[in-house]
Amino acid sequence: MIELWLKHYGPQWLLPLAAIVLVPFLAKGIFGLQRSRSQDRKDFLDLWPKRDQADDLWLQVAVRHAYGTYLPAAVLRYLISQPQGARALLEVSEIWPLIEWNDESGQLYWRDPRYFSPAARRWDYRFSLIGYFISAAVLMIGLWLVLAGYAKGSWVEWTYLWAGSVATFYLLAKQERLKTAEDSLPRWLGKMVWEGGSYNHAKNVSRMAPRKPRRSKRSAD
Repeated sequence: MIELWLKHYGPQWLLPLAAIVLVPFLAKGIFGLQRSRSQDRKDFLDLWPKRDQADDLWLQVAVRHAYGTYLPAAVLRYLISQPQGARALLEVSEIWPLIEWNDESGQLYWRDPRYFSPAARRWDYRFSLIGYFISAAVLMIGLWLVLAGYAKGSWVEWTYLWAGSVATFYLLAKQERLKTAEDSLPRWLGKMVWEGGSYNHAKNVSRMAPRKPRRSKRSAD
């Protein structure tokens, strides 16, 4: 259908056509997101007066309504006890996709074991930032080539542009999350118990196979 439209009306009509098709879905998505956030805030305020009878499940669900993330009860109670508990919950919820909680040991650890190394986190942040600028530049050039008529405006080109926009926003979100983690994690979670003894441990030692003790020559004799 799109190819037939382009054949009769030319590529200059592709952008208005795409806008006509996508704008209703975009508006519906934005409205639904706004309504969801408003409803979540309302649900949180309805639950808050009952906090005196709260258990761990209630606490996790209530905070989920306000901050959008399920956090372990032990982490929630620790953050709420801080002088700036609301800010701590907000920033930790943002970086929680990078972190996980070990139910058995009651310790925190990085989902990606490489992040136990500060150098690895810094390099990943830099690569994500550089990748974002490169991806954004390629996306803008590709969009200009299509709109200016230097490249075909078929569904193939628009599919590549859509994929490029997804990659661009992913890299932007990743570097923002890593930057927030470097600023907020030491302040809010730095004193909690981490696997390996610290969030800056070089390796996730709890997942490493234990080394066998070496036998000395004397003991062997």
